[in-house]
Amino acid sequence: MLPGTYQIKLTVDQTVLTQPLEVVMDPRVKTREEDLKKQYTLGLRIYRAVESGEKLRQEILKFYTSKAAQSPQDKIQAIREILPEGPEPDSAPQSKLVTTLGTLTRMATVIDSADTAPTEQATKAAEDAMKEMDALLAKWQTVR
Repeated sequence: MLPGTYQIKLTVDQTVLTQPLEVVMDPRVKTREEDLKKQYTLGLRIYRAVESGEKLRQEILKFYTSKAAQSPQDKIQAIREILPEGPEPDSAPQSKLVTTLGTLTRMATVIDSADTAPTEQATKAAEDAMKEMDALLAKWQTVR
């Protein structure tokens, strides 16, 4: 969370309490605000990509349980390229979706691990994984 003034809200039953909250930078941290914003922005983009990937995974699993039997084989094969049906054997390579979600999760940890701007390497790895997620989402949109 970036330093600044926020409103916090607590709702219990019908009662809503709101109060301002001031978040200040730890005085030991000397990171520029611009670098913190880079970290926050990239972390938020990764979070949204993971959220989209998890939603995609749920939609595909729902497809397998409800519509797969009535679907053409080429459609099922295209979907299996995103996420195979059923548990994958330990020796099989992981699906593109599972691998991409894993990469994004690791990148979120790396980027959030220090109060500094993301490194070029971490940024590139995260950008590549987000592009892969976008491609998987686009493929799903064409075959679903």
